[in-house]
Amino acid sequence: MADDHKTEGDVTSPHLVRAYRRMLERAREILENETRPSLHDAVERARKSTTELGEVTREEADQVAGYLKRDLHDAGDYLSRTGRELREWAQIDLSMVEHGLVDLFVRAADRTRLEMEAFNRELKSGPLYRSGEMTGPGTLRCGNCGQLMHFHEPGHIPPCPRCHKTEFRRHTDESA
Repeated sequence: MADDHKTEGDVTSPHLVRAYRRMLERAREILENETRPSLHDAVERARKSTTELGEVTREEADQVAGYLKRDLHDAGDYLSRTGRELREWAQIDLSMVEHGLVDLFVRAADRTRLEMEAFNRELKSGPLYRSGEMTGPGTLRCGNCGQLMHFHEPGHIPPCPRCHKTEFRRHTDESA
């Protein structure tokens, strides 16, 4: 049983393993029952709840939440990058793991995968620049009409001179 598994230097105790499971369950409930919370927010709220209910200390909750975020981020990143299944990430026969725990982890990891894919799409297109913000030298492309705006020195970003929209992306050789 996982609660009894110890490795050299392991500080895990059965109550921390239970806290991991409870945080995962709470995070999944938040993700399923609320409109668009991020996985990070769901785990943070689950961490806070676990502490408020006195199940673990604040320090323990921080530690367990860190482990949970790490595991879900790693699984979601793997699923996003490879398109493979969770069993390949885990490298274990998931039929040997309690079904409820697998279901919880799959749902949360899938949410992480979706967040990672959205984040990767945003990274590929670059950060969003908005009118009223400042930018350094370079060229911005209007997200609506494609108009290029050249900045030769730092300055405030005005609305697009062509369509008057307010969202831009950095124009680079790669984005051309």
